Amino acid sequence: MYLVYFYAFSFFSLLLASALAFWDLKRRSPFFVFWITVIFLVIVPSLLDPINRVINPHVFASTLIIDDQSLILYSFYPFLIILTFLFFYLFFYFISGGKEVVFLKYKNVVDDKKSFIYLFFLMTAIIGFYIFYQQFGFSILSSLDFTTRREVSSPLAGFLLFYPFMICCGLGVYFFINKYYFRLALVVFLYLFLYFVFGGSRQPLIALILPVIAYYCVGAEKYNYKFLFVTIFASFFGKFIFDALIYLRNLPSFDDRISALLAPNELMISVANRDGSEENVRYAFYYFIQNADNLNGYFTFEYFFRTLLFWLPSSLDIFDIKPQDFEYKMFADYMNGQEGTMHPTIFGSIYADSGWFFLPWVIFLSAIFYFLPIYIRRFNGVVFFCIWSTALFYSFMLARGSIYASIVVLAVAIVFGICVKNINFKLGK
Repeated sequence: MYLVYFYAFSFFSLLLASALAFWDLKRRSPFFVFWITVIFLVIVPSLLDPINRVINPHVFASTLIIDDQSLILYSFYPFLIILTFLFFYLFFYFISGGKEVVFLKYKNVVDDKKSFIYLFFLMTAIIGFYIFYQQFGFSILSSLDFTTRREVSSPLAGFLLFYPFMICCGLGVYFFINKYYFRLALVVFLYLFLYFVFGGSRQPLIALILPVIAYYCVGAEKYNYKFLFVTIFASFFGKFIFDALIYLRNLPSFDDRISALLAPNELMISVANRDGSEENVRYAFYYFIQNADNLNGYFTFEYFFRTLLFWLPSSLDIFDIKPQDFEYKMFADYMNGQEGTMHPTIFGSIYADSGWFFLPWVIFLSAIFYFLPIYIRRFNGVVFFCIWSTALFYSFMLARGSIYASIVVLAVAIVFGICVKNINFKLGK
């Protein structure tokens, strides 16, 4: 009987998430990726959970025992979250007078000179490269891995090697559509250089590619469902590529990455044997469902209040009103004392922070999902593409449970877009 409830809640969650995905597709909202990610990262993989009841999700994580009662909670909590999202989508739709978003490619593809401002901002990453060269010399090619780069970078270098790549990720699709192939090649080179030479995160690479794929799905007046379904189907086979990107990212040097690429057979074996995988992130959500009430510091909305204070840099928080990074606490508990940040899906992050009183989280996020696509319609050309593309990628990160960082980057992208719009207006005048 327990399994009947489990599959019933899972089925309705799948149905509701699909309805929200199609709604956002119709609105040309970048957040349609959020619902697709939720479906294929949490809901669909969880359908096989009744088969395997003993899980070892990671070498550092505790063994997870899945019983029938836990299965109901694993499926019921996402169902309630998604149902509440749908309720607020409907609520916002009626109070806004049914205002929708239409993304027409010919309206928003404008050959303007604003793209040079974004391109210049992207190229400021060279300053970040130079800062690392001053600190490490040519050892950046032989011994500077991803962890070292992340932990020892100065605030300026860390900013320049991250924010320009995420805020300018729409440049690729903009230059591609306008057939500016030389500029496109320059952009692609910078993204690849960050990844292979500096052991960079795979996030900028995905953020560069994802808008191109999404453009063929929703860029025309009639959205291309066929291309969308083919892309989703192909993504199952592309999982190995993402795992390979993580494996290459974690190698200690540029030379090691080149050597791995030159030995594809050994690379495939190493990637297949790598600990952890993308779909296992839902087990962290299960862990908090089972254990969060027995641990200190949960259900206090610490993460929620930190996210509301996204506009306040921690370095300027002289009164110490901003809560500490909740993601480190979740990681330490789940990974038995290891250091890092934990993103236990959107459901795990919300549950660990608020328990069953998740309404403030859903109101906050659903308002962003519904009204942000409407707001960015006031932009055009490259500004629109870059903000839309940033929101597109971070809808994926939000589904994985990275809420605070996603909100921060989206806010910076919007502020930068406003500045670019005003600067160009003054120059034109």
